[in-house]
Amino acid sequence: MAVLSYAGAHTESFGRSTGGSIDLPGSFFQTNYFTFRRRSFLCLDQFLGGKEAWVLEKYTTDKHQNSSLPKLYLSTNATTFGDIWGPMWKSCEISNGEADENHILLYSVGNGVILPWSRSSFNSDHSSSNRKDEKFCHWISDKDFNDNCYPDLLSGEHLFPENMLLIGASLKLDYNSQCAMSVAACKQGFRDSGALSELGTAKSRRIVESKSVLLQVGPPYAKIGTQLTYKRRGVTWKNAFIEEWKNEPERRNVRILEYKFGVEVSTCTRNARRRRLICLLGSNTMTNYLKNMTLTWESPDCENKFYSVLKETTLNGASFKAFRKLYHSEKAWQSDIGKAITHCLVGLTETGTNESGLELLWVPNKEPGQRVNLRFQEHNWAGFLKDTETVCTMAILEDKCLELPSLTQVNRCHS
Repeated sequence: MAVLSYAGAHTESFGRSTGGSIDLPGSFFQTNYFTFRRRSFLCLDQFLGGKEAWVLEKYTTDKHQNSSLPKLYLSTNATTFGDIWGPMWKSCEISNGEADENHILLYSVGNGVILPWSRSSFNSDHSSSNRKDEKFCHWISDKDFNDNCYPDLLSGEHLFPENMLLIGASLKLDYNSQCAMSVAACKQGFRDSGALSELGTAKSRRIVESKSVLLQVGPPYAKIGTQLTYKRRGVTWKNAFIEEWKNEPERRNVRILEYKFGVEVSTCTRNARRRRLICLLGSNTMTNYLKNMTLTWESPDCENKFYSVLKETTLNGASFKAFRKLYHSEKAWQSDIGKAITHCLVGLTETGTNESGLELLWVPNKEPGQRVNLRFQEHNWAGFLKDTETVCTMAILEDKCLELPSLTQVNRCHS
């Protein structure tokens, strides 16, 4: 297994693309001792382009799928890493005009660098302790490193040739399970600021409906007048997609649900991130929105599987294709699934940017959903979002604390 896996790392994918794990039997084939399965890494996931690596583990009777397993650290030395996924180049400290080979600043590999990282700036629910000979490290892309995106995290430490590298820092917005945010307090705050409104309502405002131009030609003793009327016309990608999904079931393309149309905003921190639309549909807001309706499912099994797959997809974006597989494999369920998705899309139709800010759908509980408007003056990042013929934005407010605790440049938990 080790030889085949090593060879595969250099030449081609090891195992079938559809296979997720292999159980290796022990003596006399009576007991399974090891499991060989695909696993994802933390920061190295980006270095590997989101692909999973085969990992040899002790056998367990726990039949969890890979999507429910935490992402892994990698403990290795520079020579082994370069042999498998290299080549690597080291950058050393300059002393007396010469490179000091014993004081390594970073390793360049692929389209990024591996550099020592501060433990105090890293927080994870699956944190791992260092062994004495290990140095905690992070892989970061060249673009982020050159843009100096994380100036307050550079540890100033050195790497030494004999160090084992424990690569596993991950800098992504994630849910803070310790947040004690109150939904009632958030709702009152939105109401006091005038950002909260009921679904189906619209604030009174002046809009341009038409534009008239009068052209006159007036030679002596004669005048000719022509009046032209212009009206706004145009269809955004969002509206075209929703209308097609609603009215032409035979043309539905579930792959579009995997596009990053969604925007998730935290009620606590107001931090936001782009999400695949299928992950957005599995959020608390969208599942509450759907369950609050008197939606009739022809198949209870379909309903249970629908919510189960959405939840799995939302917890781990790497499994976003699971919904597509469900839709295509269960032809008898396509009507129920299509109807449920239609209701969600209708609820998201009015979300996105307008002249005053970003409109969000919020359904924190069993109460009717509400709209929340984040003004551009208070949230400048919302100005980058738009709805055009080539760009789509569907936005929700999620009743969770979304933060990046290791950075000071983003909002922190308010509870």
